[in-house]
Amino acid sequence: MDPATTAEDFFTDIFKRYLANWNVIISLRQVASVALPLAHSELASLHKEQMAAIAEHPMAQRLIVEKDGAHSPLSPELQRIISQGATDTALMNADAAIDAASLVFGHSIIDDCALAYCRVCALAKPEDWGPIFEKRTVTFQTLMSKSKDEIRMDMIEARLKELERGPLLAKIKTLLSLCKPARDYSPVGGYTFDEKRIEEIDTKRHRIIHENTFGRALTGVEQDLEYLQQTVHFMLALINHHYGVRISEYRLRMSALRNNAG
Repeated sequence: MDPATTAEDFFTDIFKRYLANWNVIISLRQVASVALPLAHSELASLHKEQMAAIAEHPMAQRLIVEKDGAHSPLSPELQRIISQGATDTALMNADAAIDAASLVFGHSIIDDCALAYCRVCALAKPEDWGPIFEKRTVTFQTLMSKSKDEIRMDMIEARLKELERGPLLAKIKTLLSLCKPARDYSPVGGYTFDEKRIEEIDTKRHRIIHENTFGRALTGVEQDLEYLQQTVHFMLALINHHYGVRISEYRLRMSALRNNAG
């Protein structure tokens, strides 16, 4: 990061990146909600044609037999059942894949925001990280060659790298330890930070990626996405409340002008 970057600059850039990325998820789900119902008739026609072509293929003529071994062509009824099943399966798979992709993308976006917000805290007031490093030690050579501020920033960078590889919950807990909100702090209406809820969403994401459940139907994805989005707003408000860091309208406007010019 450019050393001249201020906490407000970085805070604004994170917000801009979050909005752009989250809009991708919204677009994906909106298009799917409109397109999937319309796709049924087109897919049904396609699968019907494919099934008819298979029925006429010489290999199908040879392979399909009755119980007594006599040749049995694919009947129109059997073709209808198979093609209808193919259509239903295609739509279910697409719906499941969109939910799975939305959850994985959404979790990734929130994880990126949480880590970036930790860096905002470091830019705003690096001395707040002191208690986190209370039990850390440095070599005598480092102590003699670097200032206290340089040593602290090195430790912060090392911790940020650790957090980057760690779970979302560890990043959020770091923010909470830095910002120290009151027990009743509730800047987002109807939202309560819940460690267990974050862990449950993370478990869903882990299973999608690592347990080959990409095509399996998920439940509560819309609610999970809403909770993740509210978590971003909670973290954003938390930093604004504790450090007074705000989003720069000028920086957003200039960024929009550059994008439009491009």
